[in-house]
Amino acid sequence: MKNYYSLSFVFFCALVLSACKGDGPPGSAEEARELLVGKKWGAKDAGLLESSFRQNKGEPFIHTIQWLSAPKDMTPESRDLLGKYSKVTLVLDENKTPNDGSANVAHLEGMGLQEKQGYYFTSTQEENANDRTVKVYVVSIYPDGTIEKFPFIILQASGKKILLAAPPEMQPRNLVLALEAQ
Repeated sequence: MKNYYSLSFVFFCALVLSACKGDGPPGSAEEARELLVGKKWGAKDAGLLESSFRQNKGEPFIHTIQWLSAPKDMTPESRDLLGKYSKVTLVLDENKTPNDGSANVAHLEGMGLQEKQGYYFTSTQEENANDRTVKVYVVSIYPDGTIEKFPFIILQASGKKILLAAPPEMQPRNLVLALEAQ
């Protein structure tokens, strides 16, 4: 019987570790490109970022997000936000010649951008690896040639799921989109 409990404990630990793997931000713009480009991402949920903190300097950030689909009795505002952002899709076309930024074509739908879009990734490094901020910029190109850039902070990324903090000018109160590969 002890053997059964030991095996159960080991199995449970393996499940927890595998679920946690890849639940952090990408380490670089290149890693983000590898994880996100060439896939169709669809909204699974939307939420509001309440806080980002870390226990000690140099440790990874912990994000507290109030998911809009979680409350049993949703407020009308939450229901409207969830309805609006639940149809968001993102496709970043694969660019066969990455040095040529003109082939970085984006398709972000459900956020009210122009039809013609592009994208690029940036990564800023502060004191240590956990102070790195990786962003994907979606560039909206208007018919008159005007360009607007919208930086989405990549809070978490894996091959199957990403969490994007939307820029303030596109959304209300710290919107976070949970997208899954389709």
